[in-house]
Amino acid sequence: MDYVGEPALLEQNIPEISIDSRKSQVNGLYVALRGERHDGHKFVAGAMDNGAIAAVVDAKGLADLSEKPAKNNFFIVDDTLFALQEIAAYYRQLFSIPVLGITGTSGKTTTKEMLAAIMCRQYRVHKTAGNLNNLIGVPLTLLQLKQEHEFAIIEMGTSHFGEIERLTQITRPDSALITNIGRGHLEFLENVAGVAREKTNLFNGLGEDGRIFVNVDDVHLKPFSEAYHGAVTYGVVGDADYQAKPLAQDQEGKWKIEIAGTQIQLSLPGRHNIYNAVAAAAVAGSYGVSMETVKIALEDFSAHDKRMQVLQAGGVTLINDTYNANPDSMTAALRVLAEWECSGRKIAVLADMLELGAVSLIEHQNVGQMAAELGLDKIYGFGPFTEALIAAARLTVGDKALHFNKKSALIDNLKKTVNPGDVVLIKGSRGMTMEEVIEALLPNEVAKRNDDV
Repeated sequence: MDYVGEPALLEQNIPEISIDSRKSQVNGLYVALRGERHDGHKFVAGAMDNGAIAAVVDAKGLADLSEKPAKNNFFIVDDTLFALQEIAAYYRQLFSIPVLGITGTSGKTTTKEMLAAIMCRQYRVHKTAGNLNNLIGVPLTLLQLKQEHEFAIIEMGTSHFGEIERLTQITRPDSALITNIGRGHLEFLENVAGVAREKTNLFNGLGEDGRIFVNVDDVHLKPFSEAYHGAVTYGVVGDADYQAKPLAQDQEGKWKIEIAGTQIQLSLPGRHNIYNAVAAAAVAGSYGVSMETVKIALEDFSAHDKRMQVLQAGGVTLINDTYNANPDSMTAALRVLAEWECSGRKIAVLADMLELGAVSLIEHQNVGQMAAELGLDKIYGFGPFTEALIAAARLTVGDKALHFNKKSALIDNLKKTVNPGDVVLIKGSRGMTMEEVIEALLPNEVAKRNDDV
């Protein structure tokens, strides 16, 4: 690394490190990242105008600066992303608090939020915000650690081999949780065995004193419960240190469960949320939180944005599960819809599941067949991949399954079709932006249409 600028600045404390030139604070450090669509080097001058005292750049970016910055203080590195990660790794080691790393094919964000809701009743908690769980987001999350924090929950996502290993190196967690191993990002991780190999790098990357939390109902994870001395187990079916016993399910698919003799009424629908809840309880319990505190927190827990959010529009119930989708999460969501008790119809609005590679066709066909077998009243598909989904569904339900190439046409049909009492599940991969369908139905559009009838 080379440095150009005022030597005295090297001794100055930096209040914040930013990758967004619009948010650079006075005396902060701006890191110019290169992305597929944007090059942060183009915004160095703007960052410094907004108060940044110095910038991390690469040699080419510095040479190509088209606008002379207000300051001339630069750390010159070979790779600015790697530099950001190394800064975060160093900063993380300044803290001796417990740090939990969490990953998994599905449920990791909800589990993280449930755990944070529990732990914050006893500790000052720092957690991953939103979806900042990748090679950029994790370093930024770590750099937000403060001296008052007593527990940290760092979510880690992956779509390519080696990412979990790198994130573990940066984060240095002393405990780890993998929610499950499933069919996600198969375009790059090849198959479920590849997913398991990549995800379990989180367990493998812990130190000798590390503590792992193992879902014993997952065949890919259960062996770790015997291989690691510091394993804490949880599950629903198999014997575990923390076992959730399903007791009853209400008309909205929300389960009452029992963990360690404590009955808990979950606030989110779906059997898959039993696993999320017991995973959070296992971590909290192992860090000294009582089951009574776990109960209070989980019963008071509200859905994270776009993850099984239950909304109302003119008497129509909308299940907003638009944050992301893979075959396993799609299956879980469809089961929630099928088990929902309502006076109207059950309608599934499904968009493409992305990044499935060579198995995309068969996985969409499987979802379509399952949706049809569940006895849903309507199955709508949007996007090129869901053509196979709808074709498979039509073999069973005929014209109850419809495909749309344009989102606007789908929205128009829904507005004309749905009635009070109906329950509509809307789900698709992040890139399909299916929250736009939710937004189109929410602003009194359905209510207005029904009032006019």
